[in-house]
Amino acid sequence: MLGFVVLLFAFGVVAHEPVFGNGFGLQTAGAGAVIGIVIATLASLFGWRWYVTAAAAVLSYFALGGLIALPSTTIAGIVPSLQTLQLLIVQLANSWKDLLTLVPPAHPFIGPSVLPFASGIVAAIATTLLALGGRWLLALLPAALFAFIGAAWSVPYAPNELWWALGFAVVTGIWCAVNTAWDRADRGEDVVIGAEASAAARAAGGAASRTETGTGRLRQRQRVANAWWRRALGVAGALGIGVLIAAVLVPMWADGRARTVLREYVAPPLQVHDLPTPLEQFRHLSTDLIDEELFSVTDLPEGARVRIATMDEYDGVRWGIAPPVGEAPGFVQIGEVVASASEAVRPNGSLDYETSLIARQPVDRWVPTIGHIEHINVGDEAVANALFYDVNGQTALTTVTPPADLAIDVAGWVEPVWSESQLAGLPLGSAPVGTPQLVPEAVTALALTVTQTAASPLDRARALERYFRDTGYYANGIEYPSRPGHSAARIAQLLEGEQLIGDDEQYATAMALTATSLGMPARVVIGAYPEHYAEGTISLRGSDMHVWVEIQFDGVGWVPFDPTPPKDQVPQTEVPEPRSVPQPQVLQPPEPPQEPPQLPTDADDRDADDPLEAPVPFPWLIVGSGSALVLLLLIPLIGVPLVKILRRRRRRKSEGRDGVRGAWHEVTDAAVDSGLKLGTASTALEDAELLELQQPLDGAAVTLARQLGAAEFSGAHVSPESVREAWDAEAQVRRALFTDGRWARMRARWSWRTLRRRQRSTRKG
Repeated sequence: MLGFVVLLFAFGVVAHEPVFGNGFGLQTAGAGAVIGIVIATLASLFGWRWYVTAAAAVLSYFALGGLIALPSTTIAGIVPSLQTLQLLIVQLANSWKDLLTLVPPAHPFIGPSVLPFASGIVAAIATTLLALGGRWLLALLPAALFAFIGAAWSVPYAPNELWWALGFAVVTGIWCAVNTAWDRADRGEDVVIGAEASAAARAAGGAASRTETGTGRLRQRQRVANAWWRRALGVAGALGIGVLIAAVLVPMWADGRARTVLREYVAPPLQVHDLPTPLEQFRHLSTDLIDEELFSVTDLPEGARVRIATMDEYDGVRWGIAPPVGEAPGFVQIGEVVASASEAVRPNGSLDYETSLIARQPVDRWVPTIGHIEHINVGDEAVANALFYDVNGQTALTTVTPPADLAIDVAGWVEPVWSESQLAGLPLGSAPVGTPQLVPEAVTALALTVTQTAASPLDRARALERYFRDTGYYANGIEYPSRPGHSAARIAQLLEGEQLIGDDEQYATAMALTATSLGMPARVVIGAYPEHYAEGTISLRGSDMHVWVEIQFDGVGWVPFDPTPPKDQVPQTEVPEPRSVPQPQVLQPPEPPQEPPQLPTDADDRDADDPLEAPVPFPWLIVGSGSALVLLLLIPLIGVPLVKILRRRRRRKSEGRDGVRGAWHEVTDAAVDSGLKLGTASTALEDAELLELQQPLDGAAVTLARQLGAAEFSGAHVSPESVREAWDAEAQVRRALFTDGRWARMRARWSWRTLRRRQRSTRKG
């Protein structure tokens, strides 16, 4: 029976692995199932009450939960810490949501692993107790529920998912067949197959009686005749149904169709399209902090750029981040391992990298990244626990204020620096083309004029890039006047003026708008990269801040374009302009149709709908209550053998008739705890004879029963020698009862049978 239970739970354990990865799902779910099966087996052997079983489950959960599910929170990897106990309590409620709202694989996250561990313990206890109790059909429900949790809380694609499901169905069918045969045997039915066997059964009258060994009673055995062709037809029908189901389901999974999982419905992305973007601070970052170190990067790949944010939605006032469309996940919470983007096709020639980056002065809550990240390790725990990432936009954001000198270790890959020959002739990518709002009329006219002779998408993109870079002038308000911002009014001023005058912010916006007007999927990126790449550590200052445009091409992804003129290409003027004073922060100019958004401050101004709240104080009340509950549940577990020890001492101290009676009570209690049966209304001598029938006791029980009868009814004084003889007989009976060794004595010591029996007899009296 236990072998079947283990086999049933093996399928549920496997179902928890895809969402965790790295073997962590197998570890947590498997350990929970094994612990549950062991607890239920011990409860069945020792006859534990439900609250003792619950106490053992709770104790095992808290004692082993840190080692198995939360090893990073324990002391020396074994001893649970206060954080371990806190998470084991809180994650009983939160892990269900956390596992659905994070980006798989989940093994780097702290907390979601509590779900398979806790559910494995509970489901295994329920299944094992029901199976050992004879309710084998009902026992399938917890095991099936455990497997369902593993699949529903998993990922849409899992290896060999169909075959594991079919295997679970086969094992379930075998389970039902075997248990049905056992039930038939318990009812006394012998099934015979074949014509000769059927004729013999009918000639014998169909029934025969015999004595069952070990039960001491008669059981009626009945032979049930069954034709062989009926059995064969039943087997063929079952196989046919199985083949039909497989024929329908296998092509479905063979086509690679995604299965429906809960994370598709309850994993909302982080809403960031209304948040101020770093582009609104570009003038402040590039001028006020022109000589200050913003980032320190080690081993930056040649041509790679540090990305702060990617923006793809324009409303006439500012660039923002559009809400996710279709299957795009948007911003989702991540751990150390990052899943690949749905549109990230890794081209030939891409470069793997491992980089250490330090954000000396973080830009609000935006976390810098490089290329397509696959692993990220943030030095600050609060930032790491509240880190969100848009895999399509390659942008990271945290919901807490990051500290200065934030250390980030990141690994992944970057596209190569494409040559013109590699990009020539490629069609545009399949990303949706944005619909900017309140775009100046000059944008469309300029786009058509500049690209009228371009033949391919790359030619049109290069024509726009060359136009702005070659005919424009660079001015950021330090040497020459140049208004900040990128609103529709500011872009109209740029395009309609006598000269194109601006910095990265205006030129990137103008090119992205003109490219979008031509049907190109374009977006604006703010970040930093050095003027000259070198090995080792590179310092990126305010002067290295840039804004560029990315346009998607089929097969190679998003290709960067730099429309900003060189910084030494200054405006042509006859009258020197006064030096402008850098402003402490950059807001949108007053003439736009709506008020520009304010820059986020360093204060803790978390919105009410932030997906992650700030770290809460340690819940002493919850931990204390949980600890008190554990101690309360442990009291019966510890108290059973203690009560029996005190009871035996009290009986041994009794004298006279009470001493002999105490010896007899010890014998009957030991017999009941070892699993033997006593009569409900029988005398002591009858009980002794019944015990001798069930297990040989060398007549010691009968001798003690006669001594008890003499002490109770003779009226004579019971001497200390008689009491000593009674306890000697008790010791002889106890040795005969526990001939199986220490295990039998331990099982009897933890049994509750006699405590309940004494309580009932006391109430009757």
